[in-house]
Amino acid sequence: MNVDYMKKHYNIIKPTPNNCPVKFRNETNKYLITLQLMLENYCHFLALHNAKGRIVYEHISEIDNERITSKFYQIKLMGSMYITKQAMDDHLLGINFIKKEENNIGLQIADFIPNAFAREHAGFEQLDSDKTLINKLKYYRYGGVDGNQDRYGVKYMP
Repeated sequence: MNVDYMKKHYNIIKPTPNNCPVKFRNETNKYLITLQLMLENYCHFLALHNAKGRIVYEHISEIDNERITSKFYQIKLMGSMYITKQAMDDHLLGINFIKKEENNIGLQIADFIPNAFAREHAGFEQLDSDKTLINKLKYYRYGGVDGNQDRYGVKYMP
């Protein structure tokens, strides 16, 4: 999914009293959009391996954690365009929030991996000069059963 697609579908025009439209990002849906993409990928992976799993997310704030939890259960209750409600019920166990101070190894890896993709996408140098890490990550990233990187795997959102 590219930036133009995301802008086209997730930015909206807000009418104003003087009929001068103002473009703005639909901030209320940022958790829904991001979480839906993540859950579709994760649920697909779990279903493919006949497994169950739980989302572990880094604690942000009580309010943001509640917003994310609400969106998680909204998606799980309804399913999505690509994953049915039944598949989500069968494979997604729940969502937990862990504070950074707990020094959880899963959160450390979760910070480390997308950083390489973000650096590449932004045009910054990789932390390893020979780009071994990003090349291995790109090779091993999830691509569904057919290697469809446009549908599954890493997404760049504006």
